[in-house]
Formats: sequence, structure tokens, C-alpha cells
Amino acid sequence: MSAIEVDYATWNTASVKYGTPKINKVGGKSINIMNPTTNRFLQVVFPTMGTWGISDFVNKETNESDGKFKISLIFPTGDYATPETDLALQKMKDFEAQLLEDAAKNSELWWGEPMSKDILKHMLFPTLKYQKDPKTKKIDYSKDASISAKVVNYGEKWNVEIYDTQYNRLFPCDNPDVTPMDLVVKFSKVNCILECGGIWIGGKGWGVTWKLVECVVKPRDEYKSTGRCRIKLSDSDIAKFEEPAEEVVLPPVVAKSVPVAKAVENTIVEDSDNEEPEPEPEPEKVVEPQVEDEPEPVAKKVVKKVVKKIVTK
Repeated sequence: MSAIEVDYATWNTASVKYGTPKINKVGGKSINIMNPTTNRFLQVVFPTMGTWGISDFVNKETNESDGKFKISLIFPTGDYATPETDLALQKMKDFEAQLLEDAAKNSELWWGEPMSKDILKHMLFPTLKYQKDPKTKKIDYSKDASISAKVVNYGEKWNVEIYDTQYNRLFPCDNPDVTPMDLVVKFSKVNCILECGGIWIGGKGWGVTWKLVECVVKPRDEYKSTGRCRIKLSDSDIAKFEEPAEEVVLPPVVAKSVPVAKAVENTIVEDSDNEEPEPEPEPEKVVEPQVEDEPEPVAKKVVKKVVKKIVTK
């Protein structure tokens, strides 16, 4: 494993470096979250986990995609939980708790005024999502937690690498018809590297974004592979890929309402398409060399020859 990413098991969630707040195009703010050891964006390698696949939101009425893709990773409970997934879940909880502490300390710089941790907790859109009890409508923390990460696709170009369990690259590939959605389907088991996109601050609250950088998946037989992978699987990881996929009951999508008057306990809900957009911190600008435009070719002037016709009388 390279020094760019940190393994979830050795991740020191209390060691965080923040960038300077930047105003984005919609008037909100973005703050980079860095790994102080590498001085680069925080990247974390997660253990073998179940997933609902890579997907986009499709409007049922128009059947049109919103063009935004994501992967949802599941932290299982009960018999499906493992020591690895339990530890990864605890690390995510610790990281979110550290963000709350740091947000309160830096609230005047980030929000322009001092704010308590309780208020900031009330405003937070949590990274970990839980189902609600259908009867009480309250968050059921006994259910599986999940985390959503963006799968970047700009201008029909995907920015993610996918490998099989033998570390052969599946994507990008030479077949233009193959997409990450074909390779990471519902109920797939994956090992992932997620990169923290930083903190976003908007009119409805604040939160943290994550994006998928690389993953290992057991592919369907029709997809071939080439390349090199940074994720290293243990024998137990490989054994989990060989296990039959367990049926996962998908929770209903519940929109989140944000009360204004009083602070409440940390409410964690399923993703909602009406949530405040989560702008990622702007990447460092790279000045590209200017290329002078080639001069347009000048059309040659055509000179017509005048031929005098001699008429014999």
C-alpha cells in the first residue's frame, strides 16, 4: 500500500488538517480536509463491505437521470457484522465526533460567529445514515448504517479505478460500453478507497462529502481485466468475496426536515434528493500553457487568364 492512503484500522481520526474556507459559486463555503502526514486529501481504505451498487437517481416520471452517481456502502449488524466492519464503523463515528469538536472551535472562522457544539450537531447532515422505524418514525440505530460516496463522472469521463480480486484492472478499459455501474452491481461485496471531499457549508446546514477513488470487486464473468491495484486483500477478505450475496432490504427514502427553533438530538436519515447540495472543495488551479491559435490559411488569389480569340475573315 502506498503512503497516499491510510488503512481504516490504523486511521487516527483525531489527526485532521483543515484548509482555509473558500466561497463557492452558490454562496456557500467549502473547507478541505487533509491528511497531516501526507498533506494531501484524506484517503481511507475500507474493509470488505456489502453495497447497493453504483447507481444514479432516475426520475420515475421522466425516466431521466440526474447525471450524479454514487455508491452506498453498508455497515452490517448482527450475524453479518465482522470485527473489521465494526471497527470501520466506529472509526467513522469517531471521525464525525472529531469534526463536531473542531467545528465548534473554528465556528467563528467557518461561520462568522461563535456557535456551540449542540447547535452545530443540530445543523449537521451526518455521513452515517440509518433507517427510520416505520411506526415511530424515529431513527433506528439497531439497523445497518450506510455511507454514500460520490462516483465522479464529468463530461462522460469517469474518475475511478475498479479491480478484480486478483488485482487486475477492470475499469478503465478498452470497451466503451462498460461502465462502473456494470461492474459494481447491487449486493456486490467490495473493498474501497474513499477520499474525503471536505466540509461543505450551506443555507440548510453543513456536512462532509466522500468520493470513491478505487475499489476491488468480484466481477461477472464477461468482463476482462488489466492493470495494477493498490488495495491488498487478506485471506479472510478473499473468502468473503466467495460467499453468496445476502439479500438486503432497501429502506424507503425519507426526506430530512430541519427544524429552526430548537436543537434536537443528532438525527440521521436516508439520503434525500432535496437535501442541500454538497459542493466539493475547489481543486487547486493548474495553469495550463496557452497555445496560440493557428492562423487561418489564406486563400490564394486566383488569376484568370484572358485568352484572345482571333477571328479570320
